Amino acid sequence: MKNLLPLIIIIAISFTACKETDSQINAVTNEKMRVELKAQYPTLEVAYIGIAVKDFKDVTITLGDKELFAETDAKKEAIVKNIANMTYTMYEANNYLDKGKIIFTPIEDRLHNSEDPVKEYDMHLDELVKANKD
Repeated sequence: MKNLLPLIIIIAISFTACKETDSQINAVTNEKMRVELKAQYPTLEVAYIGIAVKDFKDVTITLGDKELFAETDAKKEAIVKNIANMTYTMYEANNYLDKGKIIFTPIEDRLHNSEDPVKEYDMHLDELVKANKD
């Protein structure tokens, strides 16, 4: 029995360390994120907001808003940092967050295409995950 105890402990830890990923939870969280983004950035009220979580680890947020697109890089970096923290808080429980990016575009009525202007920023989600585990 003493020989089985370490094995039982390892199995118990592995079961408690696994997350139950669920795409329905992400769909609900996406809507909560849209509401929060509109509350913090009022110009997004009439803008395009796209949120995609790929394989329960990579998050892409697209903000189609002329005013946010026109902001300085420094201002956009501050926005990205804020949204990255929101993303971590809202999505970490249901996902294995790894990569994240925010795409700013002036196209407000649809998802941008390859010919549209965009500015892409890394959310550094891997760093947030690591910092919050320490």
